[in-house]
Amino acid sequence: MALTGNAVQNGVAIPIMAMNQPDGAVQVVLRPPVPVAFTIAPVITLLAPMPGAPHVTHAPRPMLIATLLRSAVVVVLVVDGGESTWFEGCALAVYRAIAAAFGWG
Repeated sequence: MALTGNAVQNGVAIPIMAMNQPDGAVQVVLRPPVPVAFTIAPVITLLAPMPGAPHVTHAPRPMLIATLLRSAVVVVLVVDGGESTWFEGCALAVYRAIAAAFGWG
């Protein structure tokens, strides 16, 4: 489901970017996860203590917390200003390394 959602987001954002509307493309890519986070997270939290439900711990690993914080910083660095610089490219490269470390870690 995540792969399909990402494909749809990119399928919409690329033509918007081709029409030279970068603000619209950024909004299409960054906005959809927000409603999902605000609906799915409370539902999982409320259903977790029910009898027969799988055991859910609400204590994420430190690597997960660090990766989430770093990804938020990278998004702010890349999106802020509306222009691409070499520093933003380096930030994206660092983010890719962090994501790879998280995936293997």
